[in-house]
Amino acid sequence: MAPNDYTNNPPYPNGEKDPSDQPDDILQNSNDSPSEGSGISRSSESVDPDWDKWVKDEDEDKVRERNEGPEHLRPKVKKNVNAPSDEKPHLLKPKRPSSAWIFYSKEKMSNLIKKDGLKLNEALTKSSKNWKLMSDDDKKPYVAMKLKDEDRYKRQMTELNSKGYYTTEDGKKSTDLPMNPRLKYGRNAVLPKKPLSTYFIYTHEKVKSIKEKEGCSHTDAIGKCGKLWKGLSEKDKKKYEVKREKYVTKY
Repeated sequence: MAPNDYTNNPPYPNGEKDPSDQPDDILQNSNDSPSEGSGISRSSESVDPDWDKWVKDEDEDKVRERNEGPEHLRPKVKKNVNAPSDEKPHLLKPKRPSSAWIFYSKEKMSNLIKKDGLKLNEALTKSSKNWKLMSDDDKKPYVAMKLKDEDRYKRQMTELNSKGYYTTEDGKKSTDLPMNPRLKYGRNAVLPKKPLSTYFIYTHEKVKSIKEKEGCSHTDAIGKCGKLWKGLSEKDKKKYEVKREKYVTKY
């Protein structure tokens, strides 16, 4: 077949028209707009109302990534821990009431461990079996303890909701009980440094002189401090205990 012979094999068998036969204005319009279904149509019916904002944000992200590098490699901004916080102080809530079985196990477990020589898990298993074999009359004292503990819990919760604190069985306020300072004063609270132990006070005092005298490393000096500390008499350790008491009082 000759190169331009379309008599038997037309290039458009379904009756389509040759694009070259189309008017110039139609060809111009078809080249300007994307074809239907391409996914990037800007027609008024299919354009996302946030299209321009999305393109702008995407461009800003690309510029920032080009200038500053990927997000995971950028320096992290440190938070100001001293900034005021809207976090509410943590309230110490009353202990939930215990079951009758808990009261029974607390009473019997220590005897099983000390007298029978059982391990903790073995004593727990045995006390559980003994509890199941007990009659209702035998369980009554422990049920009474449970009911009393439930009354205690209700009273303390009522007091907490009305006053903001509750009173323990020995008359102490819940606000005076020991508590994690981070929970009590908030996560952003600046807390005082905890006091050092007597051994660390001794080490801080002696390690520098040992390094200068013997010319050893810091690790070796710490090891020698430990040996010297073990050889000290109670009288020699007393002055470091006095120093620690001052740190405790300050804390």
